[in-house]
Amino acid sequence: MDFYTSLSEFYDLLFPPSREQKEWALDFARTGPVLDAGCGTGELLLHIARKGIPGSGFDADDEMVRKAEEKAAGIEGVVDFRKAGLTEAAELYTPSSFSALLCMGNTIAHVQDPQELNRVISGFASLLTEGGRLAIQLLNYDCILAQRPEELPSLTAETDDLKLSFFRRYRYEREHILFTGTLRAESPRAPAKSLEKSFEALLLPVGRETLTAAFSKAGLKNISVWEDYGSTPASEESAVYLFTGKR
Repeated sequence: MDFYTSLSEFYDLLFPPSREQKEWALDFARTGPVLDAGCGTGELLLHIARKGIPGSGFDADDEMVRKAEEKAAGIEGVVDFRKAGLTEAAELYTPSSFSALLCMGNTIAHVQDPQELNRVISGFASLLTEGGRLAIQLLNYDCILAQRPEELPSLTAETDDLKLSFFRRYRYEREHILFTGTLRAESPRAPAKSLEKSFEALLLPVGRETLTAAFSKAGLKNISVWEDYGSTPASEESAVYLFTGKR
């Protein structure tokens, strides 16, 4: 996870939760407790915790978890962070212990195959209380596979002395997409701080039908697919899917 360790230093600048996402997550979490799967540096979960809602988060990268714990130190309330991958969640937490579970930011595309996807979603469902809700956000891979872009829009951020760019390239293989991420940090005032790092990861382009089937197989009900954090149903042209379901 060396690349993600490098990315963790700039994660909050490149991937800040939007105001709409924060408001939606707070409403979705209700009274908690809430679990954030693939929580990164924990910013979204900590926003929820600051409102007095208990929660937990896990991420596969040590440094992401360390930064989340560091930020949580000054927050009153029950919140904890652990290092784990998606397939470990069901063994890491007590069954039926969360009223809401979030998996945001295309994290779910890091599963290896449809079988692992089904195991992960079933594991998530097992952690929900009766009536608890699951939300999974991912890119609209139905649209991406139809158009096959070689790269996605780059992400940028700037501070007084730093310019950040994150480039995302796709190469299409049989059942996967080879994702190449390149992080570029430029610091004119302190050239020694400048860096450029790349990594590759295989992504599973999970489509709408596949994820809907996984939700159903896990026993989730009231399955809906949205294109934003409001109430707009997703369409074939939506850039992002937000799936919700209820145990």
